[in-house]
Amino acid sequence: MIIVFINENQDYEVFPNFGKNSEGGRPTTEYALTIDAAKEISMVEGNERGKKARRYFIEDVYFCLICFEIPEKSRNFASDLMEQFISL
Repeated sequence: MIIVFINENQDYEVFPNFGKNSEGGRPTTEYALTIDAAKEISMVEGNERGKKARRYFIEDVYFCLICFEIPEKSRNFASDLMEQFISL
């Protein structure tokens, strides 16, 4: 079991009884996630789609490092962080 630490009303919002089920079942509950919460949830999924999401976000960070020409010291620090993250 993977635990994700996201907080209600900070990382997501719940809209209970959002709509009645027309077939008489349980009412629907809607959730609104922040971008960061959605990223975290997608990256910890233990399936192929989760791996793809994780790779996408890691590549995105590297792309930003290159595009904004972050100084070498900061780039090494970010690279080390990414390697630690990948090994999790």
